[in-house]
Amino acid sequence: MNGKFIFISLIFCWCLWSCDKGRDLKNKIEVLSVSTNSNQELTINDIAEDIEEVRLELTDESLIANIIKVERTEKYIFVMTSNGPSVLQFDRKGKFIKSMGKKGDGPEEVLRIITFTIDPENRYLYLASPNKIVIYNFENTFVGQIDGFAIPNYMHFQNGMLEVFLTRNNKSKSGEGFVKVPTMFRIFNDGSIADSVGITEISLKQQIRFMMMDAKYYSNSSKDQFFYLPVLFPEPIVRDTLYVVNELGFQPVVKLDFGAKAITNDGKKAVNIRGMHRSDRYLLARYSFDRKSRYFVYDFKSEKGYNLNSGIDGGEFSDGDAIELMPDLSETNAYYFSVKKIENQVKDEPNPTLYFVNLKR
Repeated sequence: MNGKFIFISLIFCWCLWSCDKGRDLKNKIEVLSVSTNSNQELTINDIAEDIEEVRLELTDESLIANIIKVERTEKYIFVMTSNGPSVLQFDRKGKFIKSMGKKGDGPEEVLRIITFTIDPENRYLYLASPNKIVIYNFENTFVGQIDGFAIPNYMHFQNGMLEVFLTRNNKSKSGEGFVKVPTMFRIFNDGSIADSVGITEISLKQQIRFMMMDAKYYSNSSKDQFFYLPVLFPEPIVRDTLYVVNELGFQPVVKLDFGAKAITNDGKKAVNIRGMHRSDRYLLARYSFDRKSRYFVYDFKSEKGYNLNSGIDGGEFSDGDAIELMPDLSETNAYYFSVKKIENQVKDEPNPTLYFVNLKR
């Protein structure tokens, strides 16, 4: 794959934006205080404008243990599962159509699916497998293959290009320790690299690897696109800032302030943010504090924050467990969650039910 390589850090983007506008950067970032001690209540009905239920059909081929990632078009819902993992194709009503991809280690095949994304306009499905990305159309016919990407962390198709996120691993210049560089590649349809962006640098004393298969880096409001890159490596800072995507790259817009408790007495971070998303009205963040799952919701209209244990109360849509909302990038202000509802007098465990949520504005 040929193409130019452009290395831009977020710090450089901050400086570029600040100098170009001639304004104080701090005045452009909204800081939201998060109290890790508080435990408030919030239900899905408090923040949802409407909710659509989709029961995913259970067959011998469509058995789902847990849902990792969902993408949808006007006709289809694509679901990546934890058992396999595999990507299953359903219609918008939840009727199972087929399992996508051809399993194997040969040409035109995927041995293991790490993540996936879709190109709705060209009706392409991109499946990331170790060392290659295999492309099928929506009829499950092989289209092409992109080599050279060992283990992508996340993929998203937009603006006519495939975006692939992975972490480059380098030795430090001093020879002691390692430097990890989360990098975004934009790829043309022919598989060549348009450009690449080094998003940040992480220095570690020893080699550590992690992967969040359920990560969603982007979220959409009606006017803007937002970006957050989760970094769960042990480092002495908390990655606490959400960015808006514009012509200058990534511009910081919202910062979560956890106070002094964000860093432990021995200089390690006590807060790990696993995802941060924005709609017109709400900011949603899932994080852990002292190894316990927490969830933060901020309502920009009422200027009120809610710090929750584990997640949002799903009410009548849930089985009693808290829910976490994930962005549905096919629409603006749209999210989804899944629940396995065990019905009385039914012996077999059902497939999860998907709920697509339009948030209030």
